[in-house]
Formats: sequence, structure tokens, C-alpha cells
Amino acid sequence: MQVDIQERRTFQKHIKRLDPKGEFVKVDLERNEVRYTDLIKQHRKIRELGKEEIVRAYLVVKLITQLGYAPECIELEKEHIIGRKKKRTAARIDVLVKRPDNSYETFMIIEIKASDEYDKEFDEIRTQLFQIARLEKGTQYLIYYTAYIFEQDLKERLISISYSRYDSYHGWESEGKPNLMGIPQEYAIVKKPVFTKTGRPDLREDVSKDELERIRKDLHNVLWGGGRYHGNEIFNFVMKLFLAKIYDEKETDDKKAYNFQIFYENGDAEKPEKTYQRVNDLYKKALKDYIHFPADEIKKRDIRRIGDKTIELKKVKYVVEAFQDVSLTKNVHDVLGDFFERFLWDEFKQSKGQFFTHPNIVNFIIQALELEKFSMELLNNETRLPYIIDPACGSGTFLIESMKRATSYILTNFQELKTSQRMKEFAAINFPENKKYAWAERYIYGIDYNEDLAMATKVNMVMHGDGSVNIESEDAISGFDKFVVRTLNECHQSEVYPKPVNEQFDVILSNPPFNITLEKDTKDELPSIFIYADKGSSENLFVERWYQFLRPKGRLGVVLPESFFDTEDNKYIRLFLFKYFNIKSIISLPTLTFEPYTSTRTSLLFAQKKEPDEVREYEKLWKKFKEDYEHLTKDITGITKQKETKLDETKEDLKNKFIKLLKELIKSDFNEADASLDFQQIKKKYNEYIKEADEEWWVFHKVASELEYNIFMAIVEEVGYKRTKRSERKRHNDLETILDAMKEKVRWD
Repeated sequence: MQVDIQERRTFQKHIKRLDPKGEFVKVDLERNEVRYTDLIKQHRKIRELGKEEIVRAYLVVKLITQLGYAPECIELEKEHIIGRKKKRTAARIDVLVKRPDNSYETFMIIEIKASDEYDKEFDEIRTQLFQIARLEKGTQYLIYYTAYIFEQDLKERLISISYSRYDSYHGWESEGKPNLMGIPQEYAIVKKPVFTKTGRPDLREDVSKDELERIRKDLHNVLWGGGRYHGNEIFNFVMKLFLAKIYDEKETDDKKAYNFQIFYENGDAEKPEKTYQRVNDLYKKALKDYIHFPADEIKKRDIRRIGDKTIELKKVKYVVEAFQDVSLTKNVHDVLGDFFERFLWDEFKQSKGQFFTHPNIVNFIIQALELEKFSMELLNNETRLPYIIDPACGSGTFLIESMKRATSYILTNFQELKTSQRMKEFAAINFPENKKYAWAERYIYGIDYNEDLAMATKVNMVMHGDGSVNIESEDAISGFDKFVVRTLNECHQSEVYPKPVNEQFDVILSNPPFNITLEKDTKDELPSIFIYADKGSSENLFVERWYQFLRPKGRLGVVLPESFFDTEDNKYIRLFLFKYFNIKSIISLPTLTFEPYTSTRTSLLFAQKKEPDEVREYEKLWKKFKEDYEHLTKDITGITKQKETKLDETKEDLKNKFIKLLKELIKSDFNEADASLDFQQIKKKYNEYIKEADEEWWVFHKVASELEYNIFMAIVEEVGYKRTKRSERKRHNDLETILDAMKEKVRWD
């Protein structure tokens, strides 16, 4: 396979820069050929210039012209037979560097990879390097290497292993896979680079999705520890280390060395105790400055403490080793969010009705609410941004994506903002050049009962920008007073709702936990907070809570179980919803949406909170039609109780009157063919219908008809993915088509 032509030309330019006359390597792009000088021993003739070969060509030139190795000491494609008798295979050494003395012992073995194969074939460090090194006398270093082009510059990635210290893969792995991150020059000892802010080298900002996926799998295998730690503990531990690293990246002074890295002395890596002490100090500082923990609480915290367990020091060092050269805060590919979510999905045990929402669903909800356009309108009309909350925020996916999408839209359309002095001052404070998500600190809020998930959201917010100060580990159901959000936790009495309301938020996006059993202390508090405290359904209590949080005209986009929309038990909350909200859309999702964790069928609800006058109009109509229902049932009862003897002369008239009233009561349940039956037959046949007539639904249908408005409804067959516990496969995404149709039909006030 060939590399992209532009990338090939850039590689060729760098090769020519090191070897202008082509003395050692000649690259011919027209013929797709590479030729090495005869001074280099080739155990197999190489001609074709593939993706891996152009990387090797560059490295060979660098070894000779920059690192001081004579071409006579370099061998290519030397073959060994490795493995046990029944599974013996031939393995070739990509690059072998011999010592210059008469013994010609091996000094260095290098395995070359094309950049897009580097992370996928990482296990070849074991087979192509450690196993072969046993067969090459004197080997001191093992190098796993690739090079790639980024913004017209040639970048390198490599694992550099001191084989003289770690002569087995197991020994190297058990020490945390220490990486010297350099190629020795002129047979000298490799000195691991010290990463320095704005210095050379600084942290890498072009980390690929493949690399992060490889790190994620590696972390699981190492941290799992044979089952000693379960997924939630692993997740909690890594989130703490992420917080420490983010603090290090943000707070380290220019030209100073980062603390989140492994330091070496005389060629030896520092002891795990030293790494731990430094990183634990970063963690505690982050708790104080970013998470705003009180001092007495910080003293109790330790980066290694997970519940009643203590993570080994080596594992702290291992995670530091894995991320020491990676920037968590400035990666250009924006894949860290994907890594974070994937790590969460794989490690955190989803239970108690709580299932994390896939980005496809999250982004559909955000776009269906027209959050970007809404944000711009608020900026121009009120010089502010929407207050956004997720009262069951989990890892913060809704909040992160809302922050990113709104910011991107505003900055892309910045020229459409008003040019008043007030607007300029607002933009300078909320969208500074070096902190484009600064506005989140004031406008984005989240609550989650699970402390680990609340911490994960805080770390996620800090990693992406800001807003972590507004994430609380509390029970969103139990009361506003426990949700500390500056003045936004203030409550007042509603004009049209009998419980206290907050009414500070413009947008709610959420996927609340379903069917949660509430604790006794929480239940005891409910009567003072909710109308339907006695019902105890967690998702239905969230509906009330959403109403309490939202401003009039506030927008709601949430995930709810299908049972919410069609069971008799949930009738009361649907009636609440229609009274206090204008329903905009209901989108039914397939069972695979939250698989493999649950097959619970769900739907998306989009609604807008009514103004008090709209609620009063609803109540007025409800009262009117309730009186109509009482008159109707009274008239029907009066007719059915009349004696047969009194009907001889007016039987037909009363029958017709009865049928008319009956149709009004039971609507389409009346069969027109039954009009030919005599009066007694009709009464007998429809007696149960009359007894089972539901006053609330009858009145509701009347009110709904009076206030008739369109509700956009759709059924989704495919959501763009199908997940198993091991992988995720892309599929057709009906949500894209539905979103286009929804935007045409739905109008937000």
C-alpha cells in the first residue's frame, strides 16, 4: 500500500535534507522505489516504497547522518526462526544496528511501523523485539518506531527500551513499561527527555484515536489486576489521575518541567514512591482550585484510595507513563472526549436504571432543541447565554456537547453579534481567546447522585474548558437547598403550581435513571417538594423537577422509558405534562439504543414550559369540561334509571337521546350498527362502558381539542450504531433524516 502523495513528498523532502546527494538512500516517487547503499547489508533486497518502507528509509538516513552510525553497521531484514517447535515462524528484523568493534555484536534492534499500524500492532514489541533480542548477542536497546507528517512537519513516535535492564517482556511490563523515548546517539546511553511547557519537547497535541484506544485497552489489562479491582474502581482511579494531569498542564509555568512525568537519574527511572508523591500533590491542589473541596476534606483524600482499597504505587506510575507526553487539554483531533466516554462505558458498571447516552442521541437532542440558534438569539436580545442543566448528568456528555456546539456556532457566526460596547465586554469575558469555554463557568450546571460520576463530569468539564464549579454530587430529587449553585438555587412560589420553583434555567437535557428505589430519607422529604410525592416513580419525579427548574418558555429534551407514554400507571404524569408544557415532539427509539446494557425501549420527549397565562387557560378549560362531564354522566344515569313502564310512549325518543349522550361519552367505542338495537339491548351492551368511563381522559381530550396544536412524532429504526460489550459497529442513522423533518415542523417560541 502507498502513502498519500503529499505525505510521500514531505517524507522525501526530509530524507533529502539529511542526505542531499542520496549517498545512503534514494527515494524515487515516480517509480515507487527505494534503494539503499550497498554499504548497508540487506538480507533481502528491498525495492517497493510502501507505507512502512518510507518510514524506514527516513530512519536509516537519520541513523547515519544524525545519530552517528556507520552504514556498514546497519543491517536490514535479517531473519530468525522464533517460537516453539510446533509454532515456529520466521521473523525479520526491520533494522539492526551492530557495534563497530571486531565482535560486531548487536547494539540495537528496531521494529518499524507505518503510522496507522503503530498502535494496532503494539503487541509486536513482545514478538518482534523481545523474542528476537534473545537471539542477538549483546543487544542493549529495543526500539518500536514510526514517523508521520503533521502540518508539513515530520513527527516521530517511539518506544525505547533498555534491554540491558529489562531482558524479558514480562519484566518490562511489570515495571510499568518504562519508555526512554529516544534513540541512542553513537552507542551512548539514552537520556529520557524531560517534557517542558512551551519548551522542547512539549506535550504532543496530535494524539490519534487509535493511540488512545490502545492506551485504554492497555490500562484495563494492567489496572484490572486479575480481578482485584472492579470497573468502577479503575474508572475512579484514572479520573483522579486525569484531574492531576490537567492541573499540571494548566498551572505549570512556561519553560518549567511538568510534574506529571517519569524522571530518570543515571539512566534509571525514579522509584514509584517519588512519582506518586508528586502526582498526589497535583491531585490535592486540583481538588482545592478546580473542584473547590474544603481543606479538611482534601486532607483525607489520596489519589490511590478507592473505597476501602489502595491502588499499588506501580499502577500510579504506569498511568503516568502512559500519558506523560500526551496533552489532555490541547489535542487537535478532539478525540479525548471519545476516549473518556469509551473508558466510562467499558469500565463503569451501569446499574440501577442508569444507562449512559450515546453521542448520536446526545447530539440529536441538542440539535432538535436548536440550542446553537437559541444561544445566538439570547446573546443578541438579552446579552446572555442559556442557562443549561442536566439534573442526572452522569459523565457530563450532554453538558460537554452543549458547551462545544454552542461555542462553535457562536464563534463561527461571531460577525452576526451586535457591536454594542456591552456586547464587546460580554464577549471579552465569556469568549477570551485562550479560554473559549469560559462562559460555561456561569451558564452550565449538572447534578448526579453518584459521587464518582459527578467527579467524572467535573474532570471532563475541566479537560474541555470550564464549568466544573457547577457540578454537584447530590440527589436532584431531594431539594434545591442541597444544590449549591450560587444564586441559582433560590426558590419562590409559583403562580400556577403549588410547590416551590426555581425557574432559573433555559434548557434541560437529560437521561434520568429509570425505576429507582428511593431511600427512606428522600421519601420523607418529598411531600414538601412534589405534588406527586406519594407516587414515588423516579423518572416522573424528575418531570416535576424539570418543571421547577425551567423558566417559562424553557426548553426540554430528555430520554424517557416507553412506559411513560402508554401505561395507565403513568397517566397522572402525562396529564401533568400536558398541563404545564407544550409538547413539541416525541421520537420513539429502537430497543438497541441502550444495548447491550438494557433492551428497555425508550423515547425522546421535546417540550416547552408554558407561561402562567397558558396554564391558567388550561385550568379554565379543564374546569369547564369537567362540569360538562358531570352533566353528561348525570343525564346518562337519569335515563338508564327510568322504569320501562314510563317509556312506552317516548321510548324511541329516549333511545335516540341515550345514543347521542353515549356517543359523547365513549366516542368511537360506540358501534353505529348498534343503533338498530332496542333501548334495553343498548343499555345492557354498553353498561360496562359507562361504568369504566374515565373522567380525566374525557376532560383531557376535550381540553386538548380546544387547544389543538401539532406534535411531531416519529419512529426510529436505526440510530447509527449497534453496540456489544466488546465493540461498536456503525450502521445507518435515521436520526439525520428525522432531524431535518423535525426542524421543518417544530417551532420553538
